[in-house]
Amino acid sequence: MEQTLVENGELESVYQMRRSFQQAMEDEFRQIVEDATGRTVIAYMSTIHIDPDLAVELFVINTGDVAISIELDSVAMILE
Repeated sequence: MEQTLVENGELESVYQMRRSFQQAMEDEFRQIVEDATGRTVIAYMSTIHIDPDLAVELFVINTGDVAISIELDSVAMILE
């Protein structure tokens, strides 16, 4: 269905459908991450891209006194 919409230039419809799904699933996504890590999710961000077809779910978890930043583009991890 999404491919048909993309082929017909209905990109905004695809974006809206995916954003609606991500918003509807946010609580469940957060719970899965919290259960897996044993830590609280303090922020959740989600974005999508059509070409190439990508979705990114970013969870910021409470790490106590340690702040962790991961830069995926440069594959660098910084611990403060």
